[in-house]
Amino acid sequence: MLFKDIFLKRWLDWTITIIVVVFILLMWAIQTYSIEQDYSFSGNDIYYSIKLHNKTQQQNTIDASTWKMYRNFGFEFRYPSDWRIDEDTNGLKVINTSMENIPSDNAHLPSGDSFISLHHIQKPAILSIAEFAQTNAGSNIIVQTKTVTLVNRSAYQLTLHTLDDPSIEKVFTYVSNNGADVVVISVLFNADAPNRDEILARYNVLLASFSLMSQQ
Repeated sequence: MLFKDIFLKRWLDWTITIIVVVFILLMWAIQTYSIEQDYSFSGNDIYYSIKLHNKTQQQNTIDASTWKMYRNFGFEFRYPSDWRIDEDTNGLKVINTSMENIPSDNAHLPSGDSFISLHHIQKPAILSIAEFAQTNAGSNIIVQTKTVTLVNRSAYQLTLHTLDDPSIEKVFTYVSNNGADVVVISVLFNADAPNRDEILARYNVLLASFSLMSQQ
């Protein structure tokens, strides 16, 4: 009986120790690595893969000291000084100046080119911001989803590949403004571009500078 009690006590101690160690390793992995899900196509076959990226190796240092400030449409943000702004009735595009024209279908971008869009869209009250974002994804393939914080609000981010051209990658960030109004901030680029990480880093710097003028 004594041996049984000692064995049981040690078994519980070891179980607790293993759980704690697994938890610590899991938290370390979350802080150190990001997960990228990827799809590729060959004929009628779809190939799915998961890639681990070291976050410390992904970091790109972007010098935003010369970036310009834009204010209109109820929001403001900073953008690269060598990029241009094209406005329309409901929003705008921040465009790499190497791009003379944007394809009407937002596809077949030359490798290395990208543009960022910001616009307002109305969300049905019955849908959450996440449900609305996923509904708007349409026929695109959702590669990654996550909740982010933007202007002290919970925002929802989707990474997509298009069915027509899987080489095109899109990232959409949805943030609620007032009532049914949602601001969508997206970036579109060629997924295999050698400067992919730099494009995403610029996008994240723009997101970090974004604010709603109604909050000021």
